Amino acid sequence: MGIFWKFDPAKNEWSKLPSNPVPVHHGASASIGRKFYVFGGFRLPDTGKVGWYPENKAWVFDLDTQKWSALPPMPTTRGALAAVAVGKKIYVSGGAGIPQGMQLPDGLVGGGPVDLYGALEVFDIDSNAWSKLAPMPTPRNHHSITYVDGKLYAIGGRVGSCYSGGWSSNVWMNESYDIATNTWASRAPMPTARSGTGIAALDGKIYVLGGEGWVDDFGGVFRANEVYDPSTNTWSRAARMITPRHGFAVAQVGKTIYAVSGVNNAGGAGTLSVVPVNEIYEPRQYDLLITDELLDADRRFGRQRCGHVTSRRLRPGKRPGQRGAPKFQGQSLRQRPWSARHPALCRSGRWGSPEASWPPGPRARGRRAGVRSPTSRS
Repeated sequence: MGIFWKFDPAKNEWSKLPSNPVPVHHGASASIGRKFYVFGGFRLPDTGKVGWYPENKAWVFDLDTQKWSALPPMPTTRGALAAVAVGKKIYVSGGAGIPQGMQLPDGLVGGGPVDLYGALEVFDIDSNAWSKLAPMPTPRNHHSITYVDGKLYAIGGRVGSCYSGGWSSNVWMNESYDIATNTWASRAPMPTARSGTGIAALDGKIYVLGGEGWVDDFGGVFRANEVYDPSTNTWSRAARMITPRHGFAVAQVGKTIYAVSGVNNAGGAGTLSVVPVNEIYEPRQYDLLITDELLDADRRFGRQRCGHVTSRRLRPGKRPGQRGAPKFQGQSLRQRPWSARHPALCRSGRWGSPEASWPPGPRARGRRAGVRSPTSRS
């Protein structure tokens, strides 16, 4: 797919941009300044069969000129990889591709031959060149990667195949790469093994969101929001996403994390539907002021889901969840810093009930929507 959209948080509106020259899925992306970069991914095979054919192409989109330009191709041809920008360099890790020496004109298929990569390659936008670095200890795909304080963190993903549905297994792996020494180290594993997650780094902590997974013969998607603190090498759980999903886009703007679109079921688990949701997470919004406007919105969208809640603010020093802290349906405000924004791709969406319409009121936040998959352990 060559779908490419831009969201303006200030205006709460979407606008369409030119499609990338070679449409792919399971590619990796990163941005530096006013330029947006896309690497690798899978395309449809030239044979016309339904398979995943890996690419090594790299592209850059200039927001000022509104044009795409080709970059030097990646050294390793792969899809289901991950990328993160650090300064004027972009680090690309992992992924899956066709085994060396094999001819697979129909691309990769479930249960077929596949190579999983630990490759870590860096693109320097100043020199317009690629370099190879020390590979990840655990070759994998469908993982996430981010940067905190001089180190990259590659978290989660799958091994065995690039396909789910019994062909692969999710991993808990959390491996850090020290840019200064070009070395990898194992860190505390993620509590929930997941793949197809979203990731963001905010205030020195790493948030790993959503994803997909299988338990025996049942597959589903997660609402999980697990937080890793590199300074203490520990994990904690934070407010879950409103909508369970995998394969979605995540971006950080200021102190806010945006989780956009995604797929509502695990690959191979039945009908897949793209969900046109756009939800934000504000970790510090624990002393939310509960207003009559919020209560009215809750009654309008969810029919008395607020219960007996009075308009008050958490008093200084009172932790969410303690006695006297206001709650929604038995959940403390600490569990409800997610809210919805204008849905992705300018389509209508749901917020709490099928009758809800977009966009919601400016203070109509904190609503819970969607049903957690039975496989979600968060």
